[in-house]
Order: sequence, then structure tokens, then C-alpha cells
Amino acid sequence: VISGYVNNETADVLSSVPSVIAQVQQSERTESSETSVFNAGSYNLIVSGGEADNYTFEYSNGSMIINPALLTVTANSYQYTYGDDVDTFGYQVDGYVFAEGSEVFQAAPIITVVSNTSSGARLTEQEGTIYDAGSYTLQVSGASAINYSITHIDGSLDITKAALTIAAD
Repeated sequence: VISGYVNNETADVLSSVPSVIAQVQQSERTESSETSVFNAGSYNLIVSGGEADNYTFEYSNGSMIINPALLTVTANSYQYTYGDDVDTFGYQVDGYVFAEGSEVFQAAPIITVVSNTSSGARLTEQEGTIYDAGSYTLQVSGASAINYSITHIDGSLDITKAALTIAAD
């Protein structure tokens, strides 16, 4: 913003326009083939240059804050029948910017199964984890990334009872 013109003059009297440069170190930028972007953070803005026949310039530097983008990690929800193979649990991520993907994670999301019932899961040597019939929370946590503020949203795991067949002999 330029102020202090006299005699109803405007920026038209400038023979050269002042410039603003952000003070940035290489580590504070993310480079890609298409663009160079500032990482989230606070930066000093340096004002310089500018010329006009009847004016001198007094510069007042400023600052710029780039907030992290919002990223949401949501655990997938699943429904199985007691006895089904329950292997791994996944998640979805919404909010990447600049065509970024999972490479932005400094720490990947972790999914933990939390029992919502007193019976919970049983661990056996031969078969791994067996989840009793009931409802479980798939708690997602731990994700971190430099340029993102991350929200974790839990999913659910519902194990329905297996059907028994009863026949008279």
C-alpha cells in the first residue's frame, strides 16, 4: 500500500513501482516441476525500489503467514461375520493440495482397534487376532505432515454373529 500522495496524485506519478520480496530460505519452499510454493509458516516481507520525481520513499517491511492446509484422515468402516478373515484396515485422505499425495506424511496414520464391548478381541497363536461379535472403533491417529493441519476421524468395525445350523438327526 502506498500512501502520502499530494495534490490528488496517484500511482500514475511513479516512474518505477516498489517491489515486495518474501525472505525465504530454500528449506522453506517446496519445489515441483510446475511451481515453487512456500511451506506453511511466517515470512518477512521486504519492500524496496520505486521512483517518482517529487517523492522520496520510506519503506515499512511486513510479514506474511501461510497457514497449513486442512487434511482429513478417515478410517474406513468394515462389517464382517464372526470367523471371517479380518486382515488390515485402511483409511481415506481428503485435502491434499498441489497434486500431493501420501508422500507428504512425516508419520503415516496408525489404526488401532478399540473394543466397545467387554468381550473384545482374543489373540490366538495359530490364527492371529479373532474379533468376537460386537462393535469396535477403528481409531486413527498419529499422522503428521509439515504443511497440513490433520484431523483424524475414526471408523468402525462391526462383527456380526455367525449362523449355526441345527439339524435333527
